[in-house]
Amino acid sequence: MKQNLNCSGSTRVDGGEYGEVRVSASLRVDGDLRCDTLQCSGSAKIEGALSCAGEVRCSGSVKVAGEAAMQEGRFSGSVKAQSLHCTGTLQCSGSAKIEGGMQLGKARFSGSCAAEGDIHAEELEIAGSLCAPAVEAERFHASGVFRIDGLLNAGEITLSRGGLYQAGDIGCTTLRVVQDAHVISLGRRKRALEAQSIEGDTLELLDTQAAVVRGRFVRVGAGCVIDRVEYSEDLTVEDGGIVKEPVRC
Repeated sequence: MKQNLNCSGSTRVDGGEYGEVRVSASLRVDGDLRCDTLQCSGSAKIEGALSCAGEVRCSGSVKVAGEAAMQEGRFSGSVKAQSLHCTGTLQCSGSAKIEGGMQLGKARFSGSCAAEGDIHAEELEIAGSLCAPAVEAERFHASGVFRIDGLLNAGEITLSRGGLYQAGDIGCTTLRVVQDAHVISLGRRKRALEAQSIEGDTLELLDTQAAVVRGRFVRVGAGCVIDRVEYSEDLTVEDGGIVKEPVRC
């Protein structure tokens, strides 16, 4: 039977395999930590990798020198790791700093997340802030802030007009920038979405600035400034939208 680990004081242990791990003060693990569950309301420092078969729940601080792997994750505190792998649901309302990449199932960031490597997810929702080199997801929804230096590639992308988004290039099946009920005017410093290129089948844009837009069905709405639109089926330019060079291909 696996031994449980309960840390209510300052504790230092060798790496190993445990059942339930609870940290309400401070824990240092010299090596890899394998456990069934991890609950941390204090601080945990793992000098190796973390492998959790169940849920990691953190309202304190967790630092992992290697990969942090888990089935489920709930972070309202801070997490720092070399890389992060969550097969189930990840919810982060605190801060996450990942030195490498992330492999995620369904994830929601309402706090802040900075990843130095690429992010791959089944479903990704950004209600806080996200910075990453590139993102790939089946479904991507944002109402907060993101900066993606390279490619945002997703099947379905929905962006609330109330957020601020920057991407190098966007590839998708459908992209919709939807009106946020809380956004009354365009009196802001930046447009909602800025990208070098946007390419997909169905593109419905609001408050967007891009050099090139390519799609089958393209709607350019209010607040848009697009240098060039290449479309194969239909292009609609609404009042308040600007297309400098429309091209039917």
